[in-house]
Amino acid sequence: IDALTARGFASIPTRQVYLFDGRTPTRRLRHNLRIDLRLLASTPFVEVRHDDFREADFVDGAALYAQLYLDKYSSFNPRYTARFLADWHRTGLLECSGFRDARGRLCAILGLFRSDGTVTAPIVGYDTALPRSAALYRLLMAQVFRATIERGLALNLSSGAPGFKRLRGCVPAIEYSAVYARHLPAPTRAALAALRGLTTRIGVPVMRRYEL
Repeated sequence: IDALTARGFASIPTRQVYLFDGRTPTRRLRHNLRIDLRLLASTPFVEVRHDDFREADFVDGAALYAQLYLDKYSSFNPRYTARFLADWHRTGLLECSGFRDARGRLCAILGLFRSDGTVTAPIVGYDTALPRSAALYRLLMAQVFRATIERGLALNLSSGAPGFKRLRGCVPAIEYSAVYARHLPAPTRAALAALRGLTTRIGVPVMRRYEL
């Protein structure tokens, strides 16, 4: 952020994300996270590792992602195809995992992306028709935390579900968009400056106060 600012970029606050330090000693892990990690060993679902994925799983995985991110949340989210997920997996850019039900059907998918010591989870999806008691979201998040802890990395768990993430030891941080606008027309620069002022003076305090 400092380097971009020094080169004339404007830092515009966009949202509050949640971060977790995978170097946290086991004895200091939050109670809720410990429960989730134990859930991995007791769930009736069969855990699927990266090398266990079959071609048909990417078709199911794309549909599971769409159920959650497109149907439940917003149709403006990225629309990933089965082929895209398969290529992402094949090249090693995406580390996949998930769970199968008793019939062998993939019912939850997770995709991890790693860059410069930080892990993110751009792909999360599960069968939203299953009851909440199935705890598929908790199981997927447990996989994320386990991978982060085992490798001692940082985890950017994005925004949303703030209460869930805080209870598992995540801490909030403001995410910024760095925008270079010096070459743009004056009205556009003025609009960006106004946006930056509003989000900095109003947006950030609101996000922090209400733990959004």
